[in-house]
Amino acid sequence: MRRLTDAELTAARDALLGPEGNALRSAVVDMTLGRPISSDAGADLARELGWAEGDRLTEVGQLVADPLRELAFYEERAGTMASQDVVPRLAKQNYAGKRVIELGSGGGCNLLGLGEVDGWFVGIDPMPVSLQIMPVLARIAGRPCPVAVEAFAEQVPFAGGSFDVTLCYSAHQYFDVDAAIAEMDRLLGPDGEVIIVGMSLWPFIPETAVRFARTRSLGTLKYDLVTIANTAWYQLRGRRLFQTSGANTTGYPIYPSGRYMRRRLREHGFEVDEETTTRLPSDETALFARRA
Repeated sequence: MRRLTDAELTAARDALLGPEGNALRSAVVDMTLGRPISSDAGADLARELGWAEGDRLTEVGQLVADPLRELAFYEERAGTMASQDVVPRLAKQNYAGKRVIELGSGGGCNLLGLGEVDGWFVGIDPMPVSLQIMPVLARIAGRPCPVAVEAFAEQVPFAGGSFDVTLCYSAHQYFDVDAAIAEMDRLLGPDGEVIIVGMSLWPFIPETAVRFARTRSLGTLKYDLVTIANTAWYQLRGRRLFQTSGANTTGYPIYPSGRYMRRRLREHGFEVDEETTTRLPSDETALFARRA
């Protein structure tokens, strides 16, 4: 996995915490979301850092952009937990006094919010750049840096029964879902709860048509069709058709259907709480499950 060198990390920290830090963050987020760039000065700084060529992010720029985008969303919602306005059960107060692990914690912005309540909160993420940038994001947010370790959701370096809640925000699509659910089962105590917020297959399929009608981009259409094929094949055969080389890496996300997720959770002794499981305005689903 690509890491920032010491020199790259120092330059990133100095730039993000410097006088043009806000402009840099805005420009990078604009690039990653395909929006008009709001700051020429920020874009110029991104190019100096090697994060962008023209108005397109480089490989390292894309890696840095992911946690910066998380921070932008965190700031937009004023430090609350994502989607808690629609699903109050996601609010940080509901995690008080619990041992919570976030699988795919990225730059740690959900953990920043949870750090405001009592409890034990830890994240894991396989992307070194996100973990390297995390202390910078915490400093920008004025919060203590969360605890997070570099690991995959399929192989978490904590003892069985160590947690009360496994939390996953828009990250399960990058997992080997079957192996990750088995790991959630191992990590949780007798009254453990699984919370997964993310897209599923059936909302994704019509969105593919809408995206193509809007963008007319063959590249985007190809990516979406591969994602659908990968998801279907995974649900049939337990693996992706297309993926990058190397252990525990995926080239494309998958979005298992709600029926598939429920079946896999039941196989590990969980039962979905249908009363609180909610379809969000984003077309993602907030899924809650407890041991049966």
